[in-house]
Amino acid sequence: MQDVSMLQNRLCTLVLFRALLQDGAVSAFLRVRRQAEVGAEDAAARAGEFIAALYKTGDNLSDYIADLVFEDENAYIHRAAEGRLTENYERTLQTELAVLQDFCDLTAEAFQTCVPFTHSASKTLRKSATVCLQNTICSV
Repeated sequence: MQDVSMLQNRLCTLVLFRALLQDGAVSAFLRVRRQAEVGAEDAAARAGEFIAALYKTGDNLSDYIADLVFEDENAYIHRAAEGRLTENYERTLQTELAVLQDFCDLTAEAFQTCVPFTHSASKTLRKSATVCLQNTICSV
């Protein structure tokens, strides 16, 4: 099973794709763990924000992240257009794509480990998470 806490930490280290951290769904996902440390209701609310943001454009995390990656105009894209890519940019790109692939591979079971679902109202949220996080392959 994926370590969601580790995944969240790795996402926070993005450099080329740093702008993705400002996206509503991604930032809500990153806030889930912090809120879980404060209280179950806050974590469930952030989890709800995460799933709701995904539902605005579809119901699949992999597709959502792939769209963000393809639409992001980052330093790599600009340097490639100028013909000024270095080996460091290539390595960073590969590392960050691997992190984003791990995010695409997030399962509902793994996600639920970081959200302390404690009341019956969260059954709906659990079902929604299961739909969005089907462990589909993204190939970012």
